[in-house]
Amino acid sequence: IKIWSGPVGSAIVNDIHYEDITVENVTNPLVVDSCYFSSAYCATGKPVASITNVTVTNVTGTSTGKVVSSIICPEGSTCDIKFKDVNIVPKTGAAPVNRCFSVKSEDIGVNCTYPTVVNGTFKWPA
Repeated sequence: IKIWSGPVGSAIVNDIHYEDITVENVTNPLVVDSCYFSSAYCATGKPVASITNVTVTNVTGTSTGKVVSSIICPEGSTCDIKFKDVNIVPKTGAAPVNRCFSVKSEDIGVNCTYPTVVNGTFKWPA
């Protein structure tokens, strides 16, 4: 899901459900990004986005890298996304990484890795 939550209005995504999907050797298996243009803008808390009632259920497969999901929401926005029975593993055998910003692990159902924001840029742990 890619939305632009610019300053002119708001971005609204509601009642979207993905289920029973298999991915194989995919670079970016699961992405929700409302800060596609600029992570610095996302970190300001100014964008307005509302993502509600979105579920991702029974998704399996492999990724080309260690990042299997990236859930990037603007700070202070509504980001109601739930993962259930998602089992995507890196083809390399590395531990899977779920990158998150402005969402909580316990809310979406995956163990999130969070960035630090340095000079308006996300810095992700290695």
